[in-house]
Parts: sequence; C-alpha cells; structure tokens
Amino acid sequence: MKKMLKILGIIILIPVVIIVLVIIIGLLFLRFYPSVGQHPSDAEKESYESKTTYYHDDAFHNEHESSLMSGESYPADARRVPDRMIEAEEPELLPAPSDEDLTYTWLGHSSFLIQAGSKNILVDPVLSMRSSPVGFAGPKRFSEIPISTEEMPDIDILLISHDHYDHLDYQTILELKGKVSHFVVPLGVDTILKGWGVEAERIIPMSWWEETEIDGITVTMTPSQHFTGRDPLKRNSTLWGGYYIDNGYHKIYYTGDGGYCDVFSQVKEKLGAPEIMIAECGQYDPSWATVHMFPEETVQAYFDAGAEYLIPVHWGTFCICNHAWDDSIIRATKEAAGTGAVIITPRIGQTVNSSDITSFTEKWWEEYNDDKITGGGKNMNVIKKIMSSLLIAGLIILVIGLYYMVIKAGIPYQDPTPEMQIQYTVDMTIGEKLTALGFCMSLVSGILRIVFGIMGRKKKNVIG
Repeated sequence: MKKMLKILGIIILIPVVIIVLVIIIGLLFLRFYPSVGQHPSDAEKESYESKTTYYHDDAFHNEHESSLMSGESYPADARRVPDRMIEAEEPELLPAPSDEDLTYTWLGHSSFLIQAGSKNILVDPVLSMRSSPVGFAGPKRFSEIPISTEEMPDIDILLISHDHYDHLDYQTILELKGKVSHFVVPLGVDTILKGWGVEAERIIPMSWWEETEIDGITVTMTPSQHFTGRDPLKRNSTLWGGYYIDNGYHKIYYTGDGGYCDVFSQVKEKLGAPEIMIAECGQYDPSWATVHMFPEETVQAYFDAGAEYLIPVHWGTFCICNHAWDDSIIRATKEAAGTGAVIITPRIGQTVNSSDITSFTEKWWEEYNDDKITGGGKNMNVIKKIMSSLLIAGLIILVIGLYYMVIKAGIPYQDPTPEMQIQYTVDMTIGEKLTALGFCMSLVSGILRIVFGIMGRKKKNVIG
C-alpha cells in the first residue's frame, strides 16, 4: 500500500514540477528574450508623466473608458484563414517624379509604404511569416510577403503605431534599421528600439497631438482607443496611436488600431479633413469592442474624419480573431454602398498612384472563395482536425489507462482474496491495453503533424 501511494505521489508530483518549470521558463523568456523588448526605466516613466496626462499608475490610459476581453466572443469561423495562400503583386517601388505625386503600396495587414515625391514613409512593417515573438508559433501569415527587407528602398521615415507583434516585428526591424533615417514612435517604443540596436538620435518618441517635421513632411501623432503590451505582465507600459501625415500636397491619416470614439472628428477639427484615410478594419470581436472597430464603425469613422478616400487595413494577412478572414472587407464595402463613401481595395503588393486611386476598387478577395480552387486547403484543414481529435482522444485514453493501472488495480488490492485477484488482473489488463492504445494514438498524431507540417512548408499554395 505504501509503495503504491509513493508511486501515486510521484505521478502527481511530475505534472506539478513540469508546470513550475514552464512558469519559470516563461518568466525568463519574457525578461530576457530580445524580441519581447526592454521595458521603460523609472526615469523614462517619470518623463511620461510630464508629457501626457494619460500616463499614471505606471501605465498609459485611454481618454475614454475601455475594456478588454469582456462579454461573449464570436464562435470560431471555419474560414478564419483562406484555403490557399493569398498571392501578392510585385510592388512598383519607384520614386515619384515630383512632390505632388503620391503612391501607396499595401504590404499586408497594417504594413504599407507611402512614397511622397522622393520621400519613402514605411508604416508598421511586419515582413515575417508569423506575428509572434518566436518564429515557430503564433499567428501564421496566409498571404505572400510582397517585398523582402533586402528589396526595400531606403526609408526616410518609419512610423510605428504601437508595440503589438502584428505592428512591431523584431526581425523586420533588425533587417531594416540600417536603411532608416528616422523612426517616429509612441512613448515607450523608443526603449524597445534602442534595445534592438537603433541609435537614440534616430528615434523621435511622441505623445498624442505632438508633431514633428522631417524634410518638409509634418507628422502628427493622433490618439486611438487601444492598449499595448508585448509582455502580458507589463500591460500599457508604452503608448499607442495613429499618425497624420502632411507633405504640403497630400494629407494622409492612419488610424492605427483602436475602437470607435470621437477621435476621428477630433482629427478633422484639429488637423483638417484628410485626403486618404488608412483605417483599421479587421480583427474585431464583441469581447474587445471598445479597442477594435467593427467594419461598420470603420466606415462611420471615415465620415467623421471627412476623408475623401478610405483604405481598409488590418486584414488579409494574419488571423488573430474568430471571424472569417474576408468578413471585414465584405461588411465594410456593403456598409459603404450607396453612401457616397469611396473605398479603395488594392491587392497586397499593388502600388496605387493617388492620381488614379479610384481605379483600385476590385473585389479581389472573391477569387479565394472558389471551391474548385480551394479544395486542397479544405482537405488539409480536415486532416488537421482529425489529427487534433486523435491527439485529444489518445491523451484521454492514456489517462483512463493510468487510472486503471495505478488507482483501480493498484490501491484497493494490496492483499487480495482470490476473487479480488481476478478483478485485479482484469483491471490491470484493461489499464495496460488502454495506456498502450492512448500512447500509440498520441504518438501517431505527433508523427502525422510533423509529416504534414513538412509537406505544408514545401507546398507554398497550401496553408499549413
């Protein structure tokens, strides 16, 4: 009896030790892994209090009350990612012939390049396959990367809206930092960039409604209703926002991430109606309704700001929500129909010239809803579900088997009668067979995941 209790204690202790080790490793990861980024020092925190009234209690705050993860979430849609990789166009990255000319190239999600005359302005560049601190886990890109960091031209101004991984990417910054003249970032993000080797003299940290002029281009940081945190234990230690860009010929307003509020009408009142509004339109959910806009709210925000053209972003690349991957653009264009709103919908990688901007209104996403084309991806999704079910079933059977071996057969029958010996043999046999079956099912599931993972990487047109 004592021996079996000792074995049982060891079995219980093992998962506890594993959990403790996982917690310790996680804390060390958040503290030392470079892609997570450094946290502001006490001196930097004191400086924030003098720059904005929205910093107090060691955190930045929104102007209006907001909440995160409150209420019911959408159920997971089966079409959260398309069934095949979204193809990207080859960008036409040529300097515009004069300051009056302006081009816009969408690089996927919220990454885009503005070429205003001879000046290149890059915004929230994420040119990696995952939106994550690591390269092997996290939301995986389902659209092609239209341009590599090597092909990217020299950047005069690089704007970062906030520190979330789908807007601030460690590897992309490392590869681009030698090409960038000026980094314009929210308060606190400068600390992260300096930790990644960017010199302080090239970084311009800003607060809401602050402006800076670089080579004749005025950049104003605008508020948004959002939050930040690369480290879940250090929420809102850096600021968030959008940007208003004015080069004297064109006015562009990028909203950054954020929920619907009166900031859009404030932008119009303080800075004037923009020509082009590049607005968040995707990754929304009822549980975070105050920090991400629904598509209908994006259209209303466009009217509030008085913009001439609306370019929806924050969609078409990463899945960090439960709605269908194209739900946002479908709902936004439907909401805009008949209202006079002009929504511009370029393909990823497509270069839009402001002089011909109304030509880019194609509903290209409909090409990815053809069952004849996307059947392969659907088969892969079915296989992934089968593998997941096999793994879960295997683990459940394994636990039941251990129960029969250790608890049912092991503890009650330490001094068995002949009748009890028979029951002991039956329980132990059942336990051994169930344990073996569960182990084999889990092992097969793991092997299949590895095999199909390799196949997915080799086959570019299938989302692995």
